[in-house]
Amino acid sequence: MFGAKPFYGNEENKWGWLLVMAAFFNQMIAVGGGFSLGIYHLEFRKYFQGTSAEVSLVSSICIGSLMGAGPIVSYLVTKFDSGLVTILGAILSTASMIGAIFCEKLILLYITFGFLTGFGLCMSYLPSTILVGLYFKQYCSLATGMISIGIGLGELVFPFLYTYIINVFTWKGSLFILAGIFLNMCMPAFLIRPLSNYEEKFTPEPMEIVKKDFSELNKELQTIIIPDTHTTNEQPKSLRLFGNIKFSVYFLNILLWNAGTIILYFQGLEFLQDEIGYNKETISSIMSAVGIGNVFGSLFGGILGNVSCCDKVIIYAIFHLVNGLSAILFVYVNRYKTFIFLAIIFGLTLGGILGIMYVIAVELVSHKSSSIEKVRADWTTVAGYVMLANGIGCFLGPPFGGWLHDITGSYTLPLYACGGITIFGGFTMLLLKLVVSGGASWSSLFINTITAD
Repeated sequence: MFGAKPFYGNEENKWGWLLVMAAFFNQMIAVGGGFSLGIYHLEFRKYFQGTSAEVSLVSSICIGSLMGAGPIVSYLVTKFDSGLVTILGAILSTASMIGAIFCEKLILLYITFGFLTGFGLCMSYLPSTILVGLYFKQYCSLATGMISIGIGLGELVFPFLYTYIINVFTWKGSLFILAGIFLNMCMPAFLIRPLSNYEEKFTPEPMEIVKKDFSELNKELQTIIIPDTHTTNEQPKSLRLFGNIKFSVYFLNILLWNAGTIILYFQGLEFLQDEIGYNKETISSIMSAVGIGNVFGSLFGGILGNVSCCDKVIIYAIFHLVNGLSAILFVYVNRYKTFIFLAIIFGLTLGGILGIMYVIAVELVSHKSSSIEKVRADWTTVAGYVMLANGIGCFLGPPFGGWLHDITGSYTLPLYACGGITIFGGFTMLLLKLVVSGGASWSSLFINTITAD
């Protein structure tokens, strides 16, 4: 019923755009809603009376699992129906959120609200995101940009929603409502279906058209370079990506960016509450401004990724630099309108990074794969590694920011770390391009990534 074996690069198939809708919806709830859970961080700190580092672990484990479980979920996608994985993830995150209601110790929240909820959210949204990378080739950047808009929309809506239901039902009562929202991620799973099944419903094409299609396919296959020493039964080369220094730098960049950026969602909120004196409603509006910027940034990044004359890596690095600088400037302002402006800039560049990040990952597998099945295996693995880098960064960032606050008693150093780590991540990509590539194109950086032993 569900499945995941589409024909790579078939942009004209309308079902691919329905899959984009499914991915958009689940990205909005799982990722947009997940990154907005920092609102609960303020409630947990008050209820459990723990240090900033201890309490921040709850949501950082959740977001870290949401991102870091990518390799495991990618493996599940290759073994089971993608729609089934999505449904099981929605059920797991729902049950875990209900279980968190009965937790009276932080250690139990680490398990329920943290790990299990995050893992379930990852299962709910990653399968459709992986499939989008397989359905589209020419418009892959635009498609990934469109689904990333869901993250921005979630960051726009959920801070207000979380604040409202917490005020009305307390944080424990609000988790019942949140569990029901997570259960809605089951619905898009029914849009995840094999493209081959979709096409079988139509009348077979005339033989001369079929011959023409196979002739064109044969011409395309002739352009694929397959080393003589490789066989079709060989393990996907992307499993050895870490043996390539260039991909390792790319992995490090994603890890650093997440570790830096995520600090604003935790210690940044504490800064607005403790040092600036804003209430939860005002803080929610500032975080929603991040979502507004994210919406437009994701679309902008997706469009730029489709423009051949634009250097994706340079744009990607510039987004990092501006993103980090906007976070640092939080320390130097105290006016609400200025915070809104900086939040929009932060979200705009955040969305731009998301819109381009997966396009760069797609380029790792789109030129050297010899078959549809190999493309699927390679892309699934690369997507899992990207998610792993996201997860490690999201897991490390908040406790590190909380530790900096606990030892200094100020939020200045955590916000400096937020921006500084992000900026450094951008410089790693610039350094890779300028030093290693020697002026070559970005694709040539990874020319041996998939095929090299």
